[in-house]
Amino acid sequence: AEALYINCNSIPEKEIRQAMLYALDRQKIIDNLLDGEADLADGFAVPAGPYWRDVTATPCDVAKAQSLVQQATSAGWDSTRHYGLYVNSGDQTLINAVTMAVNYWEAVGVHVDLNTVDLSTLMTMCGEGSGDIYGVQYTYAVGDPSWDINYVLPYWCFYQSDAEAAAAASLQGAADDTAYADALAEVDRDVQANVPIITMYVTGPLGAVAKRVSGAAASMYGCLNNVQEWTISAQ
Repeated sequence: AEALYINCNSIPEKEIRQAMLYALDRQKIIDNLLDGEADLADGFAVPAGPYWRDVTATPCDVAKAQSLVQQATSAGWDSTRHYGLYVNSGDQTLINAVTMAVNYWEAVGVHVDLNTVDLSTLMTMCGEGSGDIYGVQYTYAVGDPSWDINYVLPYWCFYQSDAEAAAAASLQGAADDTAYADALAEVDRDVQANVPIITMYVTGPLGAVAKRVSGAAASMYGCLNNVQEWTISAQ
């Protein structure tokens, strides 16, 4: 997933984080930069994964974003402040996506300055909490993302709610896959509501198949797992 991790110590106003999510036309970003070849998601479960429970991704709603910014401003938020967003200089697609995002945010009154840094510097900043927002290509564990949840939320985003903590704890003690998926969905709903993370897009598995092979498809679990279903023609 290509995601933005928000330092909630630096941006404690939930309304501003929510406004940043609502302001984004992520489908347009996917269509323009990836020819539509990516998925929308909020949180840690991905559509191609085993625990996906169709937590509907937050739609673009500019009017809602503007309303949230107005609420925050009325409550004392400094509307002149500029936030620093740091992205890996080697990830040009995410840089392009975030460039679009900065324009969406500016249109609703949230000022974000894009900075590119090398990956080592970016990871150091994430750990130190020395930036406002970090753009990171992060591969969540398909089978069990609980380690990622327990790492990035408190240590990169400086975020934890009672609801998220309870749901994350349920992941550890889940009796079966259904219980695990339900608990993960609760984590994702909390992330969606409080926005410590904005998932820009989720790219699917990549793979190449020879023209004379049928029945083969790219899979995040390994393309050879269904080799018994392949048919290989002579020519």
